Amino acid sequence: MFKKKRAIKILEKELESITYPNPVILTSLRNTIKKYFGETSIEYKNILRINQKQDIAIFIEGCIQSIKNNGITNEQKNFLFSISNTWLGILIPIIIGGIFSIGLFFGQQQKNIDDIKLEQDYDKLFKEYNRLKDSLISSSNHNTQNISKEEHQHRNPIDTNTTNHR
Repeated sequence: MFKKKRAIKILEKELESITYPNPVILTSLRNTIKKYFGETSIEYKNILRINQKQDIAIFIEGCIQSIKNNGITNEQKNFLFSISNTWLGILIPIIIGGIFSIGLFFGQQQKNIDDIKLEQDYDKLFKEYNRLKDSLISSSNHNTQNISKEEHQHRNPIDTNTTNHR
């Protein structure tokens, strides 16, 4: 209903502005007819042939009457054509910004997950490193003690023999 009233208002302005047919008026009128009736409509085909002021006035009045009786007959194939340029100018940056923000959010989440996994792997490796280090140290100490006992045992008989000989 809103489009119907808007189309009638636009055509009435076109009708009032006609003083003589000139290319600017005809182009504006053709674009209006194309928008509200479509390129395949009879109205659009007729506007391409009109050149005289009387014909233009009669034609516009006929278009207004047609809209009042039948409504707007242009079947728009794409919903983007029904959105004004102003709204497109507002919506496109918002949509692009939203997509970018969502990408950043999920990218940051994935980075956080990777950091947590890396930290857990580091903790496991560090614990394993400490366990192996402690194991090597205790093994080394044990071997050192065994070597000391063996040396001590080897020295004692010699020392005992030496003292017996004296």
